Amino acid sequence: MPYRWGLLFKRPGFLCYISILKDYICSFLDDLFLILIFYFYIIRLLREFKIRMKREVFKKKKSFQFRIKCV
Repeated sequence: MPYRWGLLFKRPGFLCYISILKDYICSFLDDLFLILIFYFYIIRLLREFKIRMKREVFKKKKSFQFRIKCV
C-alpha cells in the first residue's frame, strides 16, 4: 500500500515538472521571437538611415559640383 501512495505523490510532481518546463520553453520562445522582431526592426531602420545618408551625400555632391560649374 505505501508503494502505491508513493506513486500517487510522485506522478503529480512529474506532471508539475513537465508544466514548469513547458512554461520555461514557452517563455524562451516568446523572448526569442521578440528579439528577432527587434533585430529585424533595427536592421530596417539602419537601412533607411543608410539610404538617407547616401541621398544627402549625393545631393551635397551635386550641389557642390553645380556651384563649381557656375563660378
